[in-house]
Order: sequence, then structure tokens, then C-alpha cells
Amino acid sequence: MNPIAIQRIADAAPKGSTDLDLRDLGLTTLPPEIGQLTALKVLGLADNQITTLPPELWSLTELEELYLSGNQLTALPPEITSIPGIDISAKISISCRKSGGR
Repeated sequence: MNPIAIQRIADAAPKGSTDLDLRDLGLTTLPPEIGQLTALKVLGLADNQITTLPPELWSLTELEELYLSGNQLTALPPEITSIPGIDISAKISISCRKSGGR
């Protein structure tokens, strides 16, 4: 696991951070500790090498924006709909989205 990502997550947890930028860190997976950041509203994971999203992500019930473009995802898991604040059509950015969308 990328030490920069681990440090950013460790720093964000006690602060109750609402925004976390893990873009362009070469991540292939997310550490389970991501699930401790229950106050997150914005999570930037773009431009990594992530192939699957971990189940800990579904515990981020305050999440409103999730940026996933530039990863190796081939599909979004159905569990993504369990995050109440996520508007699937408008607030998830993935590589396969049509141009002009975010």
C-alpha cells in the first residue's frame, strides 16, 4: 500500500475530514481504514490503478462525490447504491462516462 495514502487516511480520521484526495498515487486497492472516515463527503480516487472497490467504502454514508476516472474499473458494484448521499448519475466520475459528464 502506498505510504502517502496511508498517511493521508491516518491524518484525516481524527479530524473528521470531509474531503480526501488520493488521486494519482498509483493505488491498486484501498486500505480497510478508509471505512473509518465516516464524515467524508468527497473522495478523490482518480488516476490510480484501482480494479475493484472495497466493501469498507459502503460505510461512508455521508459521501456525496466519488471520483474514479483513470482507474481500471470495468463496472461499478451494485453496493454503490447503498451510499445514500450518492447521486449515481451526477456525482460519480468514471472513465467510461460520456464526454461532458462528471
